[in-house]
Amino acid sequence: MDSTVLYFIAIILVLWSQRKVKGAYEHFSKIPVESHISGAQVARSILDSQGLTNVSVEISQKGLLSDHFDPMYITYQSND
Repeated sequence: MDSTVLYFIAIILVLWSQRKVKGAYEHFSKIPVESHISGAQVARSILDSQGLTNVSVEISQKGLLSDHFDPMYITYQSND
């Protein structure tokens, strides 16, 4: 196969995957949580239960699907 064809197949696969993930996130973000606790509170609870009290949990304002761990500052940033 020509490399150009493989390139376009890869681009289509990436765009399709991105659409599926974003669609699933949008669908499940509309379902209310029965326990009324945030993702940051869940993260803090999980970290504490594993003895990782030195990891701080912060609310990030960076946007949709932006949760991440920053090893330089030992910080988990949640987007909710």
